[in-house]
Amino acid sequence: MSGSLPSEIGGYRIHRVLGSGGMATVYAALQQRPRRTVAIKVMRTAAATEVAARRFRREIEFLGRLRHPYIAQVYDAGVHTEGGASVPYFVMEYVPGAKTIIEHAEQRELSLRDRLRLFVRVCAAVEHGHRNKIIHRDLKPGNILIDETGAPKVIDFGVARAVGPEVTQQTMQTEQGRLIGTIQYMAPEQLDPGQRDLDRRCDVYSLGVLLYRLLTDRLPHNVSGLPFFTAMQMIREDEPPLPSTIRAELKGDVETITLKALEKDRSRRYRSAGSLGRDIVRYLAREPIHARGASLLYRLRLLARRRAVEVRAAIVVAIVVVIAAGVVIVQRLMLTDTDETATVATERAPDPPDPATIGATPSADPSTAPAVGTSPSTPPPLPIPQRRALTAPWSATSAVAMDETGRFVFGASTDGFVGWWSLADGALVRSVREHDATVRHLDASADGAVLVSADEHTAVLTRTDDGRVETTIRHGLGDLHAMRVSADGRRVAAAGADLTVHVYDARGRERHVLHSSRGALVTLAFSADGSRLAAGTVRGDVYVWNAEHGRRVALLDGRGAASLTVGFGRDGDHVVALDVDGTGSFWRLGEADATEETAYSVDLGAPVIAASVDPVGRWLLVASPTVLRIVEAATGLHRAPDPTAPGMIARVKLGPAARWFAVVDQSGVIHLMPVD
Repeated sequence: MSGSLPSEIGGYRIHRVLGSGGMATVYAALQQRPRRTVAIKVMRTAAATEVAARRFRREIEFLGRLRHPYIAQVYDAGVHTEGGASVPYFVMEYVPGAKTIIEHAEQRELSLRDRLRLFVRVCAAVEHGHRNKIIHRDLKPGNILIDETGAPKVIDFGVARAVGPEVTQQTMQTEQGRLIGTIQYMAPEQLDPGQRDLDRRCDVYSLGVLLYRLLTDRLPHNVSGLPFFTAMQMIREDEPPLPSTIRAELKGDVETITLKALEKDRSRRYRSAGSLGRDIVRYLAREPIHARGASLLYRLRLLARRRAVEVRAAIVVAIVVVIAAGVVIVQRLMLTDTDETATVATERAPDPPDPATIGATPSADPSTAPAVGTSPSTPPPLPIPQRRALTAPWSATSAVAMDETGRFVFGASTDGFVGWWSLADGALVRSVREHDATVRHLDASADGAVLVSADEHTAVLTRTDDGRVETTIRHGLGDLHAMRVSADGRRVAAAGADLTVHVYDARGRERHVLHSSRGALVTLAFSADGSRLAAGTVRGDVYVWNAEHGRRVALLDGRGAASLTVGFGRDGDHVVALDVDGTGSFWRLGEADATEETAYSVDLGAPVIAASVDPVGRWLLVASPTVLRIVEAATGLHRAPDPTAPGMIARVKLGPAARWFAVVDQSGVIHLMPVD
């Protein structure tokens, strides 16, 4: 593919070269349908056989199924013939304003914590590929781009497998000089020609190298100018300098995390990219990390393996020295006076037991006795959960919910999973996969017995006691804006882009279709008894319907900005809403449209991106990307102190009585937070 710029490849009109490397050239191109700019990567090595070409297409089709916000989407693939040569290509998402992760961090002068937050999002993307049984095999800065918004895009996911081992082998044989920049990110087992069972831990090692570079601005091993096989030997055997010797603030947990990812022995590395990312999240949340530093004994074993000849020689010398010293000692003992009298120490026998204490029963500690008037059957007060990052069986969380009793925290993923944790101890109770696409909406009945999850095609009602699917609803609304379940689990409401709300019963039978004349409906809420349904619009207006027969109860005028969240009071006597511009509204419901309104502004010093109402409509949790605030829904007065945000915020959920809340950060991790 050298020489002049091709005019077209596979029906895509070529605009310019985006980059060129040892294995491929990347072009910016125009796709006609749909009309968009794409990136086309054309491999330099020819697909020598039809079998290889078929394998390439099959693998790229498989990669095209990956759906993650931090992975560049693969659209198409084929084989391009030019000048009698056949070369495979694939078409992927174009990343505007792209910079490598290292360039982005340096140009923005990101702090340590911001670099770690960005890296966690990369780990989430890699973990998504692993969950789909795809190993990247070539993670390096050039394959991790940052777009104009600061979001990462991992490219070339699984391409090493798609183009086949013979392509990689040929490249290693013919372009060793160019490969030096790549092998620095390869795991030791990748550099072993006899190693066939590569697994996701090779990507963990590459992430460790990337993390080391991101935090220290250096690579773990300086192989510049070294012969190829000397460089490989250094990567396999030499320990990297401690990050704290380069940057003192890395000493402690960050250094421990980095070195665990860089373990030569893959059995000692993090088991997955998700495990690595979650340990960083724990560090950012000031929670104990799971990684532990290597013991002295283990480091001595490594030294022994790397310096086997020297160690064996040292052992021989040590044995000779010990034998010689033993001979000298024995000779000296033979010359000592053997007539000295040895003194025998006598031990004092223990005192006999006091007869008065034999058979006596220890007196009870009055501090442990039950309080007067209490009953052992009285349930303890609901515990306030500890601050913790919940360990999820998926890479990125797309939705979060709670029940009103404080039993569970519910989460859903970008790859179709739903799961729930005990709020008391943060333990994962169960996870199930009932969706084939991103779960965009999640809600639970008041008692936590019924969980409703929805993707763009299907809503699923799941029983939380055994994980059994009770009902599947094919809502057919396409772009689903909102979905809620009533407190008793008997009704489900779904709002689509067609200005309607569809109300279903627990068996999935449609009962009502409710219409809006003031724009799309984007938020929903049931009253506590399930008799009323509120829906906020893109203009901030709020409809209130009778959920039993579908008649409109009230239409509450908004102030022009889209509704972000809406909720009812405990008795359905008032409605509270918050708009995307931070405007809060409080209406008391009377007869028909007779209402009283209070309006206020919640100023976070930054755009409001998420909000949640507590189950009784008394408190609002309002969030910007970095600030959290709990405000009184009727007045807008905030509670002090404001809770601390765990990194960059994506979505929030406020628990009962505003005593705790859940936050999903932008890397997709759920944080459970008590309100101080």
